[in-house]
This record gives sequence, structure tokens and C-alpha cells, in this order.
Amino acid sequence: MMKPETQIKQRPTSIEQLLTHENQVLRALPLHEGSIASAPVYPRPVVETALRHQAAQVVFAHNHPGGIAQPSDDDITITHTLVSVFDALAIPVVDHIIVAGPRTFSMAEAGLLRAAVAHRAGGVL
Repeated sequence: MMKPETQIKQRPTSIEQLLTHENQVLRALPLHEGSIASAPVYPRPVVETALRHQAAQVVFAHNHPGGIAQPSDDDITITHTLVSVFDALAIPVVDHIIVAGPRTFSMAEAGLLRAAVAHRAGGVL
């Protein structure tokens, strides 16, 4: 799903993949190419893009040029913010994938997509 050049970028780069209900990719769009240490993501333009292209689902991805395929605290925080915002719009966030060279980390597989959202809602989604 992700373009190979994303895996070798030397700066943090974030991508939003917009999907249909059938998991077909509508668009894979860059969100932001960051500085050497970070790539900030702002929810409003991310949501606007998904709505403009009528996405039924979204997947986020970004790279860690340093080679560590583990989410930072900031990665987890922005993911939970995006999941909350998209949940309010009934657009599921399918995953947030971190690419670090040949290694990847799936927040969905690790159970990190909904963990904080459930905690903030008192354990009920």
C-alpha cells in the first residue's frame, strides 16, 4: 500500500491513505514532511482531506528515519486524537503504521488505536 520511497526518506514523513468500504485505496496523500526530528500532523486538514475525497476509512503511516519501529509518546497521542475525531464522523481509522527501514509497527496489531479512547470514555466505546 505504501510507496517504497516512503521507506527510505531521511526526514519524518506522514501519509494519509483514504480507503473505500471495500478497502480499495482512493488516494495516498502526503500529510507533512517534517524536520530531522519530527513531522507534526494537524487534525483539521487531515479530516478535510478525508471528507473531500469521501473516504470511508483511513490508514495513517509515517516513517522513523532513525530505524526504530516503535511509536513515540507523540505518535500515540496524535493517533488517539485522530481516532477520536474520525470516530465522531463515523470514519474508522484502520491503522497507523510506522516504517523504520525494513521494519514496521502496526498500532492496530499492538492494540494502541483504541486503548486511550476507551480509557477516556470510561472503558466504553
